[in-house]
Amino acid sequence: MLKKLKWIKYLPLVLLLVIFWSLLRVNNVVNFSGGIAASILTLVCFVVIAIEFAKSGDISLGFFIWEVITSVAATIVGTATFTLIFSQNSSFYLQDVFMGLLILFDAVFSVINSFRTALRNWAASIGPTA
Repeated sequence: MLKKLKWIKYLPLVLLLVIFWSLLRVNNVVNFSGGIAASILTLVCFVVIAIEFAKSGDISLGFFIWEVITSVAATIVGTATFTLIFSQNSSFYLQDVFMGLLILFDAVFSVINSFRTALRNWAASIGPTA
């Protein structure tokens, strides 16, 4: 089962979710003041946080670079969207807070966990020094 899901670690889930949220938010496609769409987006945020933390738990040094690049890209897209929201004096919704927290989590905690794991794996591959 887990071997079939190995491809998911290469998928930048946070970046894809942030781009999707940005397109919905900037184009006013969905009403975020309540309803099913807002609830689904909130639920997806929590699922993505769990998946991101789990997939950053066992990575290689090369994948660490990929994790950092996608985190920086998600931060850039999220910052641009928040800047656009505030510059247009648009309403600020609870889902925007969840997206901001998701971006912050991905930029800080996920990268720290990836770095810790990459260092551990690197140290294990070179063996003990005496």
